[in-house]
Amino acid sequence: MALAHPSLVASVASRPVRIPTGPGLRDLALRWLRPDDGAPLRVVRRGRLAENRRRYVEIETLSGGQRIALFFFASKVRPGGWSVVPDAVH
Repeated sequence: MALAHPSLVASVASRPVRIPTGPGLRDLALRWLRPDDGAPLRVVRRGRLAENRRRYVEIETLSGGQRIALFFFASKVRPGGWSVVPDAVH
């Protein structure tokens, strides 16, 4: 049995494992936006904040028959987590 090339093994082994510690983005969007039955969630914008390079997404859906959208921010405090309020900039 041939072993993988040592440089490939080292690069895979050195990657940090991110374990989500908070609710996923979809769960948060469903909780905060409360879409109408059958209404899809749609990412309309994504990017990074200029101050701290934290990721954000804007998600929209239909709720109560009207278009509603909200920004979600990647959390530095909870790796893999998202929130509706960005982490404080230091």
